[in-house]
Amino acid sequence: MHEAILTANGLTKKYGDFTAINNASFTVNKGDIFGLIGRNGAGKTTLLKMITGLTDTTGGEFSIFSKTGDDLRKERRRIGCLIEEPAFFKNMTVEQNLRYYCLQKGITNLKQINSIIDTIGLSEGRQKKFRQLSQGMKQRLGIGFALLDNPDLVVLDEPVNSIDPIAVSELRETFFKLNREKEVTLMISSHMLSELYTLANRFLIIDQGKIIKDLTKDELDAECSRCTMLQTDDQSRTVTVLEDILGITEYTVTDKQELKITQADIQPILITKALVENGIGVSAIYESGVTLEEYFRQLISGN
Repeated sequence: MHEAILTANGLTKKYGDFTAINNASFTVNKGDIFGLIGRNGAGKTTLLKMITGLTDTTGGEFSIFSKTGDDLRKERRRIGCLIEEPAFFKNMTVEQNLRYYCLQKGITNLKQINSIIDTIGLSEGRQKKFRQLSQGMKQRLGIGFALLDNPDLVVLDEPVNSIDPIAVSELRETFFKLNREKEVTLMISSHMLSELYTLANRFLIIDQGKIIKDLTKDELDAECSRCTMLQTDDQSRTVTVLEDILGITEYTVTDKQELKITQADIQPILITKALVENGIGVSAIYESGVTLEEYFRQLISGN
């Protein structure tokens, strides 16, 4: 059974008459790489700020590591976040910047800086001044800042924004390393579903402050995958023909009472021929499936 480390119920945030987050409910489990997806302005940053205590909630409630109310302050020390980039000093090195923020946070164990620099992949650049770093290296330094308190949950807002593909790939390996080797749960926001697809195992899609989809990676694959959809006048006999005559066993029944066939190398013309020969009326047979971008666009347009 999954252990919930963050549970939100009806979270709402209003600025005057404007509702930035509207009745958001979701759960983040221990070990997740949790992808928060939405267009710019959808409410992602506001939601993350409420979780990390950077802004108050207007309504609803949430628990962190099973704690609520006044106990949240203590539990938030177990959260590392990079929502607004820290004010790094341009003429200080990677190591000096991290040392400064350790002292500011009251962290006395400065030996952990070496481990953090190794984890974020900046060992060779540890003596580089901030102004000499590439954008990707700056992003990794920001993640290092989020790790200073040795957190169990790390919250990152658009960490791969405006960096080149190589830097994105390097950050991805850093995230996997944190999750698998350090057992850190990650909550990462992005406006691109394809960016997080190779990384996250859970997805929360938000638009106009509302959660419009909460699904696992397997569920996302199932909704996007190429398949053959079939409607007939006798579903029971159709299943018999599919299994006994055509050898098709990979299918499910949708909530619209269609058969969704996911087996590879399916030829719709042969399915139709076999069904008709067995006296079964075929009302519809068609191929379905969308790309990640199309799926995201359809959800947003539907909302």
